[in-house]
Amino acid sequence: MATYSNTCINCDDIELFIKQIKKHFKIYEVKYSTTPYDFFYEGNQFIIISQNFNQNWINVQFDFGADYYIMDEIIKELTSKFGCDAMLCYYQSTIVEGRFAYFEKGELSLSITQKEVELENGTDLRLLDNFGVAEEFAEKFRVPKIKNRHYSELDTDELYRMKKHFGLEGDGKKQNDDYFYLMLTKTPPNNNQLTTTN
Repeated sequence: MATYSNTCINCDDIELFIKQIKKHFKIYEVKYSTTPYDFFYEGNQFIIISQNFNQNWINVQFDFGADYYIMDEIIKELTSKFGCDAMLCYYQSTIVEGRFAYFEKGELSLSITQKEVELENGTDLRLLDNFGVAEEFAEKFRVPKIKNRHYSELDTDELYRMKKHFGLEGDGKKQNDDYFYLMLTKTPPNNNQLTTTN
C-alpha cells in the first residue's frame, strides 16, 4: 500500500506556520529529525512539516485516513490568515483513489477527485468532483467536464504536474532536509532519531 499525502502552502515562515497549526490541533510536543518518518503513521500520531522542496512553500503531511476533505476548512483558514495559496495532493495507489485541490486566500477554487465506484457490471474509476476546473486546466490534465465520467489520470506523477502548473517547483536551496513532527499523542513512536525542539 502506497499513499502520497502532501499539502503545500505558499508561506515561507515555518515557525509562524507551526504556531498557527497549534491553534487547530492539540500538539503535545514538537520534535525534529533530518529523516522523513512518514511510515510511522499509526492512528494519526503526528503531522510532518518541512520546507525542503521550495523555501517559499511549506509541505504538510496529514494522515487523512479515508477522508481527504476533512482538512478543507483548516486549509481555508490558514490560507486566509497568511493571505496565500495552497495545494492539497492525495493519492492512494492500492485503491487508485486521489484528490487535487487548490485554495486561494481562504477559498477553495479547484477540486478534483478520482475514485473507484461500483457499477452493475463491475467497477470503474470515475471523476466524482471537478469543482472550479477551467477549460485550459481541463484540456491539459484531461479532466472531464461532466462528473461521474471515467477518469483514471490522477496519480502521483499527475499530482506533481499539477503542482508545477501552479508554480511549485524545487528551488534546490536546501542542502540538508529538516522535518518537524507535531506530536498528536502523549506517547509518540519510540524513535531516538526524533529530538525535541523548544
